[in-house]
Amino acid sequence: MSADMAMKMKQIAGLKSRFSNTQEIAKDSTFKITLTDKLSLFISLPVNFPNSGPSYFIEGYGNHIDIPSPGGPWTKHSSLSNLTLEIFQQIKNNTQLLIDYESRLKSINVTNSPPPPYAVSKISPTNSQTNINSSGGMKPMDIGSSGGKSTQQPPPPYKDQTAASKPYTIPGSFPDLKNKSKEELEELLTNEDMIKAYLFSFDEVSTLSAEKESHLENSEILTTATDALQKQIDEQKKKLDDQNKMYTELNQEYQKLKDKKESYDKLNSIPILLDKLSDLISNSEMESDSISQSFLDGSIDLKEFKKKFKEVRTLYHSRQGIKEKHMQILHNGHQ
Repeated sequence: MSADMAMKMKQIAGLKSRFSNTQEIAKDSTFKITLTDKLSLFISLPVNFPNSGPSYFIEGYGNHIDIPSPGGPWTKHSSLSNLTLEIFQQIKNNTQLLIDYESRLKSINVTNSPPPPYAVSKISPTNSQTNINSSGGMKPMDIGSSGGKSTQQPPPPYKDQTAASKPYTIPGSFPDLKNKSKEELEELLTNEDMIKAYLFSFDEVSTLSAEKESHLENSEILTTATDALQKQIDEQKKKLDDQNKMYTELNQEYQKLKDKKESYDKLNSIPILLDKLSDLISNSEMESDSISQSFLDGSIDLKEFKKKFKEVRTLYHSRQGIKEKHMQILHNGHQ
């Protein structure tokens, strides 16, 4: 799996974790989050996500309206769940905006649901059918306006929640809860997404969540680098083990050859050769004496005597010469 695909899967998992009622309309591409019993928020991811940002739509009554993505330009390190939460809160907490969306969706004659394929131009504030007012809330535009251009101020820069440096504290009171009715409080207690949205409205919670995701991304980067290094280490270790095995085999073969050579040298050393030559010379001497005695006894005639005696004495003198030569070599070696 590529690094971009791994980051995409992680972003999707973060979205599903933050919004428990997330429905996956198209695998790893289109997602639906319920706003009210009539309206839903659609998120459409491009093919090259996370290198390009998502598109957002309001869906209801069989139709849809595309809405702009608030804040600054999307980067591959932006948080899909944080951005979706910001849009979800702005719409969910604005009753008039919800009413306007319902009215506009009812008035559309052509059914366009589900949302069309992702297009980069749809997230541009100047081409969208909705805009963000100066207070940060979403304001519907006049669908019939010329060119669909917005006369509102451009959206405020996306808040970098990881830049907070103040220490984290638990609020001592919650004034906004005191202003809610009993029905609103009961709905808050029974709606997990609303509770999450309320909790993430606190800077401390949003900052901690952003820092957590940042740390997880850094850990994943470090883990990926470590995995690559571990693979190289394992490969080098295997090569070293193979070389050690080959060295052991070669060393054993060398020891065998060395022992064989030492045994051969021992059997063919000059002192041993001299002893063998001395024995052979003695044998030749005894054999020549035996031939002479046979001639004197009349066992062999003169012709046979000359032939045998000459052969034996020639061998005797040859061996005697070799012995004297090796003795000279041995003598010179000790000097």
